[in-house]
Amino acid sequence: MTKKSKENYEEELQKMYMQHQMLQQYIKGYSEQSTIIEGKIQELISTTDAISEIKNANKGSEIMANLGSQVFVKSDLKNTNEVIVELGAGIYASRSIEDATKILDSRKQELMNVNNQIMMEINKLAMQMKHMEPEIQKLMEKMQGQ
Repeated sequence: MTKKSKENYEEELQKMYMQHQMLQQYIKGYSEQSTIIEGKIQELISTTDAISEIKNANKGSEIMANLGSQVFVKSDLKNTNEVIVELGAGIYASRSIEDATKILDSRKQELMNVNNQIMMEINKLAMQMKHMEPEIQKLMEKMQGQ
């Protein structure tokens, strides 16, 4: 083998290795996005469960209202038929328990669809990596054989 072909193998190996690393970074980023989305889905499920409990509660029942950052305040439930829901762009409105549940279910479904797309992309990238690995191995063997 000539020095030129060895340099070509090195260059090709370096290029493939960089592509492989880039694919790994993409997968890592998508996995992090998926984890965040899964957390939001769980939050929506918990909120839907809490709303259904309100529907079955009596007016005046004492509840613990979450103020955020795991801080709660005891309060009396004044309305068991409606909740206030953010509709988007900082706009809030009263909605029946049933309508609020539908809104949350719709948001959950949207997030699940996005998460499915992310998982498909992760699988596609993983397949690309898998197909690259034998090529990288061949190039390494060719270089070692010189």
